[in-house]
Amino acid sequence: MNNRSLYIVTMAVLATAAFAITPEESIKWTPKKGEKATYKMILDVDGATVTVISSSEVLDIKPDGNVVSRESVDAIRLTMGTFDSDLGPQGSATMTFARNGELVDRKSDTPVTQENARFAETMMIIYPDDPVKVGDTWKRTIKADTTAGKIPCETVFKFAGVEEIDGKKCWKITYDFKETSGPTPITAKVTVWLDISDGSIVLGEYDLKNVEFQPGTIVDATGKLTRIN
Repeated sequence: MNNRSLYIVTMAVLATAAFAITPEESIKWTPKKGEKATYKMILDVDGATVTVISSSEVLDIKPDGNVVSRESVDAIRLTMGTFDSDLGPQGSATMTFARNGELVDRKSDTPVTQENARFAETMMIIYPDDPVKVGDTWKRTIKADTTAGKIPCETVFKFAGVEEIDGKKCWKITYDFKETSGPTPITAKVTVWLDISDGSIVLGEYDLKNVEFQPGTIVDATGKLTRIN
């Protein structure tokens, strides 16, 4: 191979490599007032299947960018073998989120005994402050707060690329969640697909360990969350 041929090959390789470089993505949550969404979560829990229908509505966008939404659990169905029970609606809450997805405030009409703050932490999606490339990571760390019922935990998020789900172009995010104290810390490995148009979740897949759905009952679970409208 002469120098000219080597030069041409080299330039072609460099051009291909440059073309293959993944651009940065600004992964943001950009909801609009009045937007509504309905989701179905199917959980496989220790031989039982739990189907949860939930809905949300954006009530307001504050001047500081915080998002106020109404989150409702509209129906729960429990199936185990021949047993099939409709547990009905399970209450709602008015929640305020920072624009990065962090929960700022929660006013619930559900008795405290029915809430599960530890499980809710495994579902929390935090959006990165800066643009990211495929493979980049960012972290969320929560300190213990006995008043709020919070156990210290951390989540490491990773941008895994762009994929199409049900005709929607989506950011694919994986994350590893873990509680960092306690005798049976919850861990979770999760993949979510976020609609590029507004950052809302389109699909989620969950692998959960040591979840306490009821006091004193520790189980593992897998789940799939699907947006149905």
